[in-house]
Amino acid sequence: MAYTLDYPNREVEQSMTNYLLLPLLNRSALDSPVPVFDVKSAFYQDNIERVIRIINSLLKDVPALLINPQNEHFYHSLVHLHFRYLGLLMDSEVHTSDGRMDAVVKTDTHIYILEFKIDQSAEIALNQIKNKLYYQKYATEQKTVVGIGINFDTEKRAVGNYLTEILIQ
Repeated sequence: MAYTLDYPNREVEQSMTNYLLLPLLNRSALDSPVPVFDVKSAFYQDNIERVIRIINSLLKDVPALLINPQNEHFYHSLVHLHFRYLGLLMDSEVHTSDGRMDAVVKTDTHIYILEFKIDQSAEIALNQIKNKLYYQKYATEQKTVVGIGINFDTEKRAVGNYLTEILIQ
């Protein structure tokens, strides 16, 4: 038998992080960028603009020598690891009969399909989600399915632009 424990509210989660987990990791609350911890609540609040700001904050924290700006997989893996580390249910490279989605994030009410591009456009990324009918995999889940096209700008080393569209209501 398996049990899943969750926090009853944001304050308890923050206290658990500050007083139990951080000392176990030999870190202080000042070492952890608090806005980055908000990515989970941003998804649960359907606040994609905040998610993008957090991704950009995360990217700006990486030393320039570690960034491989020409590789989409670098950006994808950084986002994937960060989201999973913070407890989001995120799957990468999700297969369908029509192709492979870059990432899928699930909440209680929404499913977000993320497609990443590098030095192209968010429109191309979002169109891939729609043209390959990725959203149909989730047609029976009775959740709102949102496509998010994200384009990383290698010169800025940040999200250049993004688009969202509700695909299933």
